[in-house]
Amino acid sequence: MVWDSNDADCRETANAFSLLDLKRVGEVVIAGVRSVEYEGRRSSTSRTTVALAPSLGCTQMRNIYRDYNRLGVPTAFSRTEAVSVQIGEPDPALFQVPTDYRQTNQ
Repeated sequence: MVWDSNDADCRETANAFSLLDLKRVGEVVIAGVRSVEYEGRRSSTSRTTVALAPSLGCTQMRNIYRDYNRLGVPTAFSRTEAVSVQIGEPDPALFQVPTDYRQTNQ
């Protein structure tokens, strides 16, 4: 997915989740970053809510998935959410091979 600078409210990015009945449900602040929330259905029994941050190229900040049985009783729930954001280049140490690393032949 490539961010479009004309997608100021992340609507096009939200459309890429292929949710039925997609609608904007509000704005939230996650990890100090303003995010736009969208909600839609994956099926007749499941709902997904995504929060996208326009200032971060519509990066997904939160995803909540809920599924229900035919009686409306919850059967599944998952939530992923960013807890911190650090703007800038990543620390080069994150990409260094450990000094005690040894390659083995398999």
